[in-house]
Amino acid sequence: MAIKIPDWPSLSAALALTLARMPGDGCLILSATGNRFAQFVMGSEGLWAEIVDDSALVGGYRISPDDAVWLSSHGWSPPSEAGSPNWHRRVPWPAHYNEYEAIADQVVEVLCEVLRISAPTELTVESWVNFSNDKFDVSALG
Repeated sequence: MAIKIPDWPSLSAALALTLARMPGDGCLILSATGNRFAQFVMGSEGLWAEIVDDSALVGGYRISPDDAVWLSSHGWSPPSEAGSPNWHRRVPWPAHYNEYEAIADQVVEVLCEVLRISAPTELTVESWVNFSNDKFDVSALG
């Protein structure tokens, strides 16, 4: 599904709402060309969020050393062989709505400033629930 939201603040608000409504085992990916993406999984310990690592970017897109410092300073853990291949962080369960707003704000900032996506309308949304044929409501993003 293509995102039709024209501005970043509105996308952040819609993303926070969507994350707060995610069911257990729900998965959500926001992606743009060049393999630029943010992805989320709702698990029993909370929301797991990832930002693509530089090594997976294609088409000339890169995460600069300054961007990596920014990600680290804002609570993102770097990729590791023993863990996630992407930048990642967790929002523990149970979470207050303002925690979903905070992670949505940070992800939107990363999409715009670090991954250099010009507008939310460049993004597409994929969503599903692992281990089932269920879907969940992502209409706020559309």
